[in-house]
Amino acid sequence: MSASRFASVRRNVLASSTGQILASALSVGTTIVTARWLGASGRGTLSLLITGAMVLALLVCVGIPQAITTFTARGRLTFRRAGKLSALVAAGTLLVGIATAIVMVRRGDVAPEVAVFLPLGALAGSLSLSQVMLANGVGRVDLGVLNTAITAGTLLGAYTIGWLSGLSGTLAVVAACASWVAGQFVGDAVGWWKVYRASRDTRRVAAEPVAARELWRYAASAYPSVIVGHLNARLDILLLGVLAGTAAVGLYSTAVVAASLVFVVPSAIGAALSRPFGDHADEDAKRAIRVAAIASWGVSGLVGLVLWGAVMLLAEPLLGAEFASLGVLVGYMLPGMVLH
Repeated sequence: MSASRFASVRRNVLASSTGQILASALSVGTTIVTARWLGASGRGTLSLLITGAMVLALLVCVGIPQAITTFTARGRLTFRRAGKLSALVAAGTLLVGIATAIVMVRRGDVAPEVAVFLPLGALAGSLSLSQVMLANGVGRVDLGVLNTAITAGTLLGAYTIGWLSGLSGTLAVVAACASWVAGQFVGDAVGWWKVYRASRDTRRVAAEPVAARELWRYAASAYPSVIVGHLNARLDILLLGVLAGTAAVGLYSTAVVAASLVFVVPSAIGAALSRPFGDHADEDAKRAIRVAAIASWGVSGLVGLVLWGAVMLLAEPLLGAEFASLGVLVGYMLPGMVLH
C-alpha cells in the first residue's frame, strides 16, 4: 500500500469514526428523549414515519446514488452532473411520496396530520442519501457523517424542547414528526454545502465523462443490492406496525437503535476504503480489506458485549417501565448485528 493511500485511509477512518461516534451518541440521546416524551406508542408512530420515508427514498433512487459514488471516485462525473441526477431522483421521490400519502389517508391507514410529513421526509431522505454517496465519491467520508451528526444534534434539541414544553398526545407526535423532517433538511443543507466546497476538482469537465447509458446501466445493476442491503433492515418495522401496532414498533425500533451501535467502526472503515481501493484489485487492496474485516468483527464483538450489559442495567431507569424488556431484545439482535 502506498504511503499516500494509507494516509488517506487512516485520515478517513479517524474522521469518520469520530463523526459516527458523535452521531451515534446524539442518536441515543434522541432515543431516550422521544421514549420519555412520546412513550412506546408515540415513538412507534414516529418510527413508522421515518421508516416509510426512507423506504420511499430507497425505492425511487434506482441505484443512482451508488453510481454517483463510483463514477465521481473515478473522475468521470462532475459535481454539476451529480447534482442534477440527485435533484431528478429527489423530485421523483417527492411525487411518489405525495401519491403514497394520499392513498394512505384515503384508506385510513394514517392520520392526515402525520401523513403530510411522509413526502417531505422522503424528499429529505433522498437528498441525504445522494449527499452521503457523493461525499464518499470525492473522498470526504466525514462530510457524509457530518450530515448525520448535524441532523441528530438538531433533533435532540428540538425533541428536548418539545418534551420540556409539556406537549402530549397527538400534538406531541405531530410536533415530533415535524421536528424530524426539519432536522433532516438542516443536515442536508449543511452537508450539501460542505460537499460542494470540497468537490472543486469534480466541478470541471471530466476527462472521460461517463455516458448516460453506462451510468444508468450501472445504477440498474446496483439497485438490487441496495434493495436487499437496506430494505431488509426497514421492512420489519413496517410489518411489525401492521401486525402488532405502534407500541411494539416503539419498543422494537428502540432496540434497533441500541444494537446498531456496533456498526459504528465497521461502517467507518468500509466507507473510508471505498475511494482509495474501490477501483483497484491489487494484492495490497485485498490484504487491507481482509485485515479491515477481521478487525471490524473483533471490535464489533467487544462493543456488543459492553452495549448489552449497559442496556440491561439502564433501559428501565432511563426510558421507563414500557421499555423494561429492551435488554432481552437487544441480546437477541446483537449476534446477527456483529456478523452482519
